[in-house]
Amino acid sequence: MHIQNSGFFGCTFWFFLAHAGFTQITGKVLDEKGNPLAFATIYIEGTTKGVVANEQGVYEIEPAQTGTLTLVCQYLGYSKMQSRIHYKGVKIVHNFEMTPDLNLIGEVIIAADREDPAYSIIRNAIRKRNYYKNLVKSYETDLYIKGNIKVLKAPDQLLGSKVGNMDGVLDSTGQGILYLSESRSKFYFMAPDKKKRSDVCLCQLG
Repeated sequence: MHIQNSGFFGCTFWFFLAHAGFTQITGKVLDEKGNPLAFATIYIEGTTKGVVANEQGVYEIEPAQTGTLTLVCQYLGYSKMQSRIHYKGVKIVHNFEMTPDLNLIGEVIIAADREDPAYSIIRNAIRKRNYYKNLVKSYETDLYIKGNIKVLKAPDQLLGSKVGNMDGVLDSTGQGILYLSESRSKFYFMAPDKKKRSDVCLCQLG
C-alpha cells in the first residue's frame, strides 16, 4: 500500500513538473557572430509582460494566454527584432540573432562651421512623433508627488500684524514650511484620451 501511494504521488509530481516546464517561451539572444548578449530586454508587444536575459543571454517568458503574439527583443547598439509566435501553451524555443544598428553615430568631428549632430537626431525624432505617440495604446503607472510651500524670509509684519514665528513654524532666520503634501496614486491611460487617477495614500500638513 505504501509503495502504491508513493508511485501515485511520484507520477502526480512528475506530471506537474512536466506540465509546468512546458508553459514558457525560452531561448538565447545572440549577436551576429553567435556570441550571447547579456541582459537583453525581451517583452510581449502590447502587454506589460517582459524579462531580461541572464549573463549567458538566456531568457524565459511566460505568456498570460495562448494565441498569436509578437515577441520583441532589444539591445543597445542593435536593431530591434520582432517575432510572431503561435503559442499553444507548450514550451517553445526561440532564439534571437541580433544585427548591429547601422544608424548609430560613428565618429563625430566638431567644427565651428558644422551643425551639431544632435539636431539631426532631434529632427528625426520630431518626424516620427506621431508614430511613437500612438505606439502605446494603454498603460498604468505608480505616481508619487511631493510638494510644499516654503517661506524663505518672512516679513516682520503682515497687514499690520506682527508675524513672529507663526507658532513655531518659522525658525530664527524667518524660514519654514507652511504646507506639505505627499501622495501615492495609480494613473491609468487608454488611447486616445481616457485618463484616470486613483489615490492610494494622501498626507497633508499645514
